[in-house]
Amino acid sequence: NGTFIIRESFFKVIKQRGFNSIHLPVKWSSRALANAPYTIDKAFLLRVEQVVRQALAQNLTVVLDVHHFNELSQNPDAQLPRFLSIWDQIATHFRRFHAGLLFDILNEPFLKLTPEKWNSIIPQVIKVIRKTNEFSTLLVHTAEFAFHKTLPLLRLPEEERNVIVNIHYYNPMPFSFQGMNILSGALPTTGVVWPGPPKVPVKYFSVANEEESAKCFFKDYNTVQGAAIQHLVSFWRRTLGRWQNGLQGTRGLFQLEVSERLQKQTWNLVSDGLKL
Repeated sequence: NGTFIIRESFFKVIKQRGFNSIHLPVKWSSRALANAPYTIDKAFLLRVEQVVRQALAQNLTVVLDVHHFNELSQNPDAQLPRFLSIWDQIATHFRRFHAGLLFDILNEPFLKLTPEKWNSIIPQVIKVIRKTNEFSTLLVHTAEFAFHKTLPLLRLPEEERNVIVNIHYYNPMPFSFQGMNILSGALPTTGVVWPGPPKVPVKYFSVANEEESAKCFFKDYNTVQGAAIQHLVSFWRRTLGRWQNGLQGTRGLFQLEVSERLQKQTWNLVSDGLKL
C-alpha cells in the first residue's frame, strides 16, 4: 500500500533468528489491469522479483501467494479469467525459481468460493501454473478462509503429487487473537499465555460473559490445567503463535511446520518479536 518498504536487511535478521522460510503475500489484483489481457504492472512484478531474490540469497524458502483478491471470492465466475491470467504471468515470470520458491495459489478463499466452486477452480489454476513450472511445489487452501473443517471437502487433481494443503487453525481465538477488537467480545482481553492456567487468573472483558464459548474458555483456562484445551497443544505449537499489538498496528509471529522445508516461518515480515 506504499506505507511500508521491505528492505534487504530484513531477510538477514530473519535468517539469523532461526527462520528458514517466509510467506510473501502480494495483492496482485491491485496492480493488474481490470480488463483483458489483465497485464500486471511490469515495475511491480520486477519489485516482487527483487524481494524474492533477496530472501533466496539468505537461503530462505519463499511462499509467494495471491493475497486479498476479494473480487474473486465475491464474483468467481466473472473474475476467473483475470485470476488465471494473473497466475499465468506470475508462473511465467518465475519459471526458473522453482528450487526455492513455492506458489500459494490463493489466500483464504471465502464467500462465493464455496468448497464446490473452489474445487472446480483449483485444477484450472494448477494447469496454468504447470505449463511453465512443472516441478514447483504448490500450496492450496481449503475453502471458507482455509477452515480446517472444510478439509474433507477439498478435491485435488488425481495426477497432482506436488501440493501442500494449507489450513489456518486459530483456535482458541481468545489466545491467538488476544488484544484485537474483532470478531468476538472476548478478544480484547490480553495476558493469555499458553497452555495455562496462568499464575494469576486473567481478568477478561465483561462482554465475554455474553458469549457462552468465551465464558467457558476463560473459566477452564483460569482454573483447570489443560482440562478443556490441553488436547490442542501439540497441534497448536506446530501451527501458530500469537498476534501482538505493536506501535504501528497488529504484528504477528507464526510458526508453521507443513514440511521439512517450512519448519519455521514468519507471518508478517516485520514483527515486534523480530525487532527489525
